[in-house]
Amino acid sequence: MNLQDINTMNEIFKSKKHIITVGIAVIAILIVFIIPATWNNKLYHSMPASAVGISVTNASIEIGQSVTATISLNTNGASVNSVGLYIDFDPAILSINSISTTSSFCTFYIDRSYDNIKGVARLFCGAPTPGFSGQNTLETITFTPLTYGHANIAIDPKSIVLANDGKGTNLLKTFEKTNVSVILSE
Repeated sequence: MNLQDINTMNEIFKSKKHIITVGIAVIAILIVFIIPATWNNKLYHSMPASAVGISVTNASIEIGQSVTATISLNTNGASVNSVGLYIDFDPAILSINSISTTSSFCTFYIDRSYDNIKGVARLFCGAPTPGFSGQNTLETITFTPLTYGHANIAIDPKSIVLANDGKGTNLLKTFEKTNVSVILSE
């Protein structure tokens, strides 16, 4: 074996060593960065959207009657641990008498209030891990009509339903509304 053969073998060895080092680095990058990011992205996109619905006892009421709006949550299989709801209504037509959260999954409340001047009810509440999964009545709101007309009761787009995923992923994607008509008595 001459010196040129030895140098050629060293070059081949260095080249193979370089290829192995680069291969190990690529595998490490995949394991540390790419695979978890892809997995988390798939997890996020595979989470079902939660729905917050509004139903009223009667869509047409007269002055002197009250109407109750039930605000309900369907997690669609996801585990959630907190909600932040803004319920908007027309304060020129409706006024809130009371709010009840006795059926809610929430165990602690940050805000459970309403403003009849601005036309908004707020519910910010939650429950510790593991959170809640399923269907639940978050609150019932009793309104009294102030005058005749049509009033929307709506989930404001600022509202959130947060997943119990350690990141607070907002699962609320649609914002429902309903209408109440205050009519003349017959």
